[in-house]
Amino acid sequence: QCDPLVGYTLASNYGLVGDGDHDDGPALQAAIDAASSSISGGTVLIPHGTFRINQPLIVTGGVTLQGMGYGSSPLAIQFDAGASTIAYCGTDYAVKVTGSSSSLRDLAVYDWNYGVCENIRSAGGILVQADQTL
Repeated sequence: QCDPLVGYTLASNYGLVGDGDHDDGPALQAAIDAASSSISGGTVLIPHGTFRINQPLIVTGGVTLQGMGYGSSPLAIQFDAGASTIAYCGTDYAVKVTGSSSSLRDLAVYDWNYGVCENIRSAGGILVQADQTL
């Protein structure tokens, strides 16, 4: 029996809601942490949805966040058209990469300015803090 999802961590197994209103940060971070400690692979599959986070996601070395795309253009994201969007509602960076061999693919990171986040501005989208000494 061949299971095509062997080696992947499904973020949906960690309680994601993906409606843009609920704080999905703890669920996404739990999936990232699980992938980081997995022997079989460090890819976190993020489904379609708008995943609001209130704290930065910490992506450690060897982990890939794999979304399902971001619509026709990353500059004209259509939130209801099947994109995988990290919607950040905070004042720090949305995602902090703290190790080498990490990546984000087919995933939009967006400064969320709706609802309770209307007047909050982030420091930035993605901060790479990979170790420079090899």
